[in-house]
Amino acid sequence: MKHYLFLFSCILLFIGCGSSEQTSTIVDATSDSSSTEETAANEEEEEFDITFPTLEPIDQSEINDEFDITFPTLEPIDQSEINDELAATLKGILKAVEGKNVAKLLTYFDENIKVSFGGGSGIEGLKNYWKLNKNPHKSGIWQEVKNAIQIGGTFEDDNNYWTPYVFTNFPEAYDVFENAAVVGTTVRMRDKPSLKGEIIAELDYEIVKLTNTEGQQRETIGNEIHYWNEVIRQNNQKGYIYGKYLRSPIDYRIGMTNDSGKWLIDIFVAGD
Repeated sequence: MKHYLFLFSCILLFIGCGSSEQTSTIVDATSDSSSTEETAANEEEEEFDITFPTLEPIDQSEINDEFDITFPTLEPIDQSEINDELAATLKGILKAVEGKNVAKLLTYFDENIKVSFGGGSGIEGLKNYWKLNKNPHKSGIWQEVKNAIQIGGTFEDDNNYWTPYVFTNFPEAYDVFENAAVVGTTVRMRDKPSLKGEIIAELDYEIVKLTNTEGQQRETIGNEIHYWNEVIRQNNQKGYIYGKYLRSPIDYRIGMTNDSGKWLIDIFVAGD
């Protein structure tokens, strides 16, 4: 009997040890599983939390001179109309020019008129300089006086007036010997020094650089004759402009003075 009790006790002890080992195995298994799930979750986050390299768009065309060019201009100005006496005088001069009336034209010049920087002055000096004593109808004075007045001018003060405005208002940043101003709108630039040249641009009061190329061509258009001038624009475009529509600050200009209510031309010169 004791033998059976001892055998029964051993069986119970064996069963108890097996249950304890199984429980321990389950806990360990659960622990491993939890660690595996956390690792898997971390790997999934790493797959979706990635900073991919990108190439942001950029457009630098606006900083290229070929795409964004501001051409320098000299806007026109004419102050003559603010003085009735001056305005009437200028109209009288233009009328004398239109009729090529030498006697009438000379009445608008001061007796001490300055006609050159070489010492020429006075009415006789004016007549000799412009060849008004012989063949006055062919003199260049008619064209130069007309153009200088029609472009428009500015007052130096209440009693002194200069025309054209290109002489008084030309920007100091531009060399007067190397640059000139277009005096008009939609002035045509051509690829050749001729009306037969192809139009390559149209300019409005633009400041351009003169190439001073020798052998420039002259052409008569209407009743005026001018040189074709080769010029270069701000974008390096090169072409030709008819001289009537191009003015240098040192071209012919007229200085007028109010002498006791009468406006007279006392300077009519070109150069510097």
